[in-house]
Amino acid sequence: MSPQSGSHAKARAWQAAQAATSGGTAQGAFAMKELAKLAKDFHDSQLQLTMAEMTLQGLQICEMHARTCVKSLVEAISPNHPQLAQDAAWA
Repeated sequence: MSPQSGSHAKARAWQAAQAATSGGTAQGAFAMKELAKLAKDFHDSQLQLTMAEMTLQGLQICEMHARTCVKSLVEAISPNHPQLAQDAAWA
């Protein structure tokens, strides 16, 4: 990895951490979860169906992506890559 790509990785990691703690990105999954719970109480069946389908799809995408992230961390834990294992252990 070149020094430039290392600084890009740090900058991108910082950006991800910021997105997780502020703004719409941080609230997206929470909002979908809350809207999914509210959908069962809607009186309009079309709105109920639309909201249920949209939130379910969004939550499933979020879950699949989280699984991919965790899988990457687990795969990083190997005797051949001690620094990757140490980074993954922090997560």
